[in-house]
Amino acid sequence: MKTNFKKRFGQNFLISSNWPQKLVELAEISPQDTVFEIGAGAGALTRVLLEKAQLVIANEIDVSLLPKLKSKFTGRKNFHLLPGDFLQFDLNSLRVKKFKVVGSLPYNISKKIINILLTKTPQPQSITVVVQKEVAEDYTAVLPKSTFLSNFVQIYSQVAYLATIPKEEFYPVPKVSGAILHFKNIYERFPEAASLKAFIKQGFLTPRKTLVNNLKSLNNKNSLLNFLKELQLKPTVRASELSLKDWYNLFTKMHS
Repeated sequence: MKTNFKKRFGQNFLISSNWPQKLVELAEISPQDTVFEIGAGAGALTRVLLEKAQLVIANEIDVSLLPKLKSKFTGRKNFHLLPGDFLQFDLNSLRVKKFKVVGSLPYNISKKIINILLTKTPQPQSITVVVQKEVAEDYTAVLPKSTFLSNFVQIYSQVAYLATIPKEEFYPVPKVSGAILHFKNIYERFPEAASLKAFIKQGFLTPRKTLVNNLKSLNNKNSLLNFLKELQLKPTVRASELSLKDWYNLFTKMHS
């Protein structure tokens, strides 16, 4: 791998041709699809996407990689290069009604990217991305060991952990393995979704503490205990033991 990497961009390039192929297969890209690729890097995934999709809008923040991407895909009518920092983008600037997101995300900002894709408009049809294995496990955690991320993601989508990518498949080799996550059916499932998300985040402020201790800044302890009793939840319950339905019911009671 001759491509120079920059640590500040969280770059880890897939060096095997097998994984870009696998990622595109799992994303279920069809010839009618517009794909927004986040972090085109050296173009390994871009090349596969161009063979499958009607249009590929490839985003890359590293200006040193832009000439290489332009050179590789000159003449490809379905290739559009979009330079810049994704975190600063308005998704409306894509000027497409429907699109799917595919990418090997920079590990250091993967959660920020996923948050934007799920909560801002326009929302993509699906998101299929590579993230750190531990982060993928957080998004897909289940009771009684749910996490803030596993609850948050259910407000906006369904998510599946599809595959683990050994760390040796990346350059430079990261400290941990990667994983492929697939998000689908993306839309806000609850009214006041942003407020519900903030409420759940407060509940997970200190995961080892009881829920009452984490939420006592929002309401007095006796009221909280009464709410939990009404919902048939034990007074010592911890955030990880609540389902999203429990969170929504508690949120509704505290804001009624």
